[in-house]
Amino acid sequence: RWTVSNPAAVAACLRISSVPIYSDTGDWLGCRGVARDVSDARARDIELERARNRERLLNAIVNTIREEVVPDHMLLAAAEATAGALGARHCWIFRRTPPGQFVKAVEHGEPPGSTPEAAVRAAQNLIVHGDPQNVVESKVGNHLMLTSAARYRGEINGAISACRGDDQPTWNAAERKLLAGVANHLGIALEQIANHETLERLSRTDELTGLLNRRAFFDDLETRLAHQRRTLRPGALLYVDLDNFKPVNDVHGHHTGDAVLIGVSELLAGGTRVGDLAARLGGDEFALWLEESDRSAAVVKAETLLDQIVTLSGYSADAARPLGFSIGIAVSEVAVEEGFKELVGRADGAMYQAKAAG
Repeated sequence: RWTVSNPAAVAACLRISSVPIYSDTGDWLGCRGVARDVSDARARDIELERARNRERLLNAIVNTIREEVVPDHMLLAAAEATAGALGARHCWIFRRTPPGQFVKAVEHGEPPGSTPEAAVRAAQNLIVHGDPQNVVESKVGNHLMLTSAARYRGEINGAISACRGDDQPTWNAAERKLLAGVANHLGIALEQIANHETLERLSRTDELTGLLNRRAFFDDLETRLAHQRRTLRPGALLYVDLDNFKPVNDVHGHHTGDAVLIGVSELLAGGTRVGDLAARLGGDEFALWLEESDRSAAVVKAETLLDQIVTLSGYSADAARPLGFSIGIAVSEVAVEEGFKELVGRADGAMYQAKAAG
């Protein structure tokens, strides 16, 4: 035993080699040997093991993300794996929208009693003030939160926040590094999701008007009809064709023609409700699906469109050929088994009858 009386002394890790000392009669007298201070080497070994463990956890989280294909499933898997690796009770993942706001994408874990606003504020602090470690630790009520910003090419595009209760250990340096590592990979995943959504949106929308394109409209219409059969509620399809549109292009040029098509799309989309569908089917043909609407509601909508087309009269080629609508209506009754092709065919036929009648 020994006692260190120097208050400035520090603990050290020693490696000792010694041999016993015996008397001529064989009695044990003590020992002699040498000692070497291995404190630094031991600290390096501990830190290396922590780094290896952190790398294993990070690889497990990243592999979990990569195994998922559906974007929402990917983010939820990341939140679940991160919470498990950190021993957190809750985990949120946020996406940063173009206006610069953070929107909750997914969450996992027990309801902690606090709201994600605290994590959002922490992520915003990283944008404003920055942090060398890219991690903000905060206490909200009886919850310990750890937040790290996700980046892609240096720009913050999201954040991840983990939450513990105050009955759990405080966050240590290894855990802060692990969350920062997850955030780095998450930034790439969020960018991939954003690109996927952009491509999907472009594949479903008309480039000029922003309405659904023909393929997307028919796909969604088929889904709506299946929903209609389950809910036993009617719906109505309006097939809308522009009158005297070709002369606009001939007289004023295609730039004016594009302005007309954009104006029509605004008329169609402006009065839609949740569940309604508006589409440009091609050229100057449009379609509008009115969810849970009967014949009278469809007629009112068609008459409203006929009144509104007057707002585009300034684009007409001349007074003798004013812009107008020919609209065909087909009501989908729940008592009649009808596919979307038959429904569209009826609406298209009604539109040509309207056009023939002037």
